[in-house]
Amino acid sequence: MLFQQFVNKFNDEDFLRQFPRSFKYAFHIFTGITMFGASLWVGLSIAYGLYNVAIIPAGFMVATLLSMWYLYASQNFKVVRFIQILTSMTLPFVYQWTLGGYMATGAVMLWSFIPLFGLLSFTHIERANYWIVWFILLLVASAFIDHQVQIRTPQILQSHINQKFFFTINAGIIAVITFFMIRAYIVVNIKRRKVNRLLKNQRSELIAKNHEIKQKNEAIRLQQAELSDLSHFKDKLLSIISHDLKSPLNTLQGTLTLLGAGAITPEELQVLTLELRDKMQATRYLMENILQWAMMQMEKVKFTPELLNLHDITADTLKVLTATQNKNIGLYNDVPAETKVFADAHMVALVIRNLSANAIKFTQQDGEVRVTAQAIDKGYVEVAIQDNGVGIPPDALPYLFDSTHTYTTEGTDDEKGTGLGLLLCQEFVEKNQGKIWAQSTQGKGTTFKFTLPRKAPVLESQK
Repeated sequence: MLFQQFVNKFNDEDFLRQFPRSFKYAFHIFTGITMFGASLWVGLSIAYGLYNVAIIPAGFMVATLLSMWYLYASQNFKVVRFIQILTSMTLPFVYQWTLGGYMATGAVMLWSFIPLFGLLSFTHIERANYWIVWFILLLVASAFIDHQVQIRTPQILQSHINQKFFFTINAGIIAVITFFMIRAYIVVNIKRRKVNRLLKNQRSELIAKNHEIKQKNEAIRLQQAELSDLSHFKDKLLSIISHDLKSPLNTLQGTLTLLGAGAITPEELQVLTLELRDKMQATRYLMENILQWAMMQMEKVKFTPELLNLHDITADTLKVLTATQNKNIGLYNDVPAETKVFADAHMVALVIRNLSANAIKFTQQDGEVRVTAQAIDKGYVEVAIQDNGVGIPPDALPYLFDSTHTYTTEGTDDEKGTGLGLLLCQEFVEKNQGKIWAQSTQGKGTTFKFTLPRKAPVLESQK
């Protein structure tokens, strides 16, 4: 009944949870072997009439039972392990010294090899070194003590036949037990390595899966943020279409109605024609921006970067703007004639046109807008579009290129704005591997700057 309780306790998953299961198995096998050895020498001592000497192995058996009871009651494996190794390694030497030394007992101290080999299976290998030192100390002590105790050898053990008999028993049993203990240690170690390898692989798989889940969660988060931005921008776009496109069409319809009714004089018609021209030009630019933005979102914009002459593209763009603006603003192309960039021609032209038109809108009559360019480090050209207009408030600068906080205000001649052009400029500049930013001082003007690469990027296969 008591033995069955021990078995049930041992099979409990919570029993010595902090130690490997192989440690528990090996320790119990070791305890069983030492109990067998102790019972063997109790029997032999009694059989030869050495009743007083039988107390030593019998005491070891009692101490072992008490230690196991304490182990199951407290689960203090470290203390019990220490007691069992110490007693099972020391008592064979004490028993040998009591009976008259090495020759008289047939080398009973060989039983000390069992805990020496066994502790490798239920003790961390670095801690086994201390026990090896203890075993060597016992051997050294035995070399001195054996010589002193030979004179106390019992009469029955002085027989060479008995001494050879004991030696045969000791050597044979210890050899068999040592063989199986080493074999068990190898088997347990192999299984332990397999388990550790399996656990390591499982841990690596878990880490990889966790990393994959984190990446997917991050991708989902970015998609949600992008969808939120697109939803906000869609609402903004619908507002632009419903208001900014509707207004010039209503003006055109009203003018045509008045013209058809003959209610407009030639002088009034000339003024309305100029006003309509400006509004329709702004509407055309807005429509083109909306179309380009929509195509960018659908990834249908053709991107064909090539080596371009930036001076020529700037000249063509400013020529169109000069013909359509009526504020007598001077547009100056200060880009060096041989300035080359590697970019998409259509995108670069649209960026320069939008930023220049924006500068015109916020510059007073007879002001000026200048486009400059200079080579900078790391193979880029920095383009600057500078005006001497009204400037931008400092608190508005961070939101110029933020689709969730679109910044717009009326121009110096009450020109309407949407903020869509700046966002499109940002997308096109970044598409061409550049950056865009703005600097402004209220009352003095604004400078928009962006960078473009001077040469085609070098592919890895070309390095």
